[in-house]
Amino acid sequence: AAMRTLSEVAVLHPISVAKCNDDMEILVSDSNRSIATLAITTLLKTGTEGSIERLMKQISSFMSEIGDEFKIVVVKAIRELCVKYPKKHRIMVSFLATFLREEGGYEFKKCIVDSIVELMGAIADTKESSLLHLCEFIEDCEFSELIVQILFIIGSVGPHTP
Repeated sequence: AAMRTLSEVAVLHPISVAKCNDDMEILVSDSNRSIATLAITTLLKTGTEGSIERLMKQISSFMSEIGDEFKIVVVKAIRELCVKYPKKHRIMVSFLATFLREEGGYEFKKCIVDSIVELMGAIADTKESSLLHLCEFIEDCEFSELIVQILFIIGSVGPHTP
């Protein structure tokens, strides 16, 4: 309950909650996946530009241990962090693209694709690399709806991307 409260407070007052970041980093390895997920998403909400790379490394090992519903929460938090710190877009978009190649259900993959597309619109510098990641994903994608969505994006955005 305390971790959930901190996560909710972090939305409105991230600087105040950031004082607890050291303690929350310990909770990332908690055996209770709900607590660990809340710790990760809270750290993503309160993280600084300098802590992004460290957080991405922590999340990488963590993602294989949680279910898709928790993964979706993490992906959305990463998307928000990327918008907050656009200079770090390469790290975060590459991170998201890595999980397009991993096991996961339709909703999880759709959340990643939607996040990458949203970031393409919000941060112009992400277009070229994002299109490349999306092209690579459709080669092995098992979800026809996502393939159609990505082909549409490639056809719409691709010709206008330098």
